[in-house]
Amino acid sequence: MVSDIEHFFICMLVIRISLFFAKCLFTFFAHFLIQLFSFLLLSFSFLHILVISLLSAIWFANIF
Repeated sequence: MVSDIEHFFICMLVIRISLFFAKCLFTFFAHFLIQLFSFLLLSFSFLHILVISLLSAIWFANIF
């Protein structure tokens, strides 16, 4: 039968492993959010530049 000391150390090991996995999951999620935010920011800035260049070309064509 498992003694109280062995049970205590098994519980401590399980808690430590679960905290490690929670930390890994949080790190992965944080990196994912940063990459998603960067991608969206670059996409919107590229879209903004594209729209401005298109509008500038149309405006320039209307002048001449």
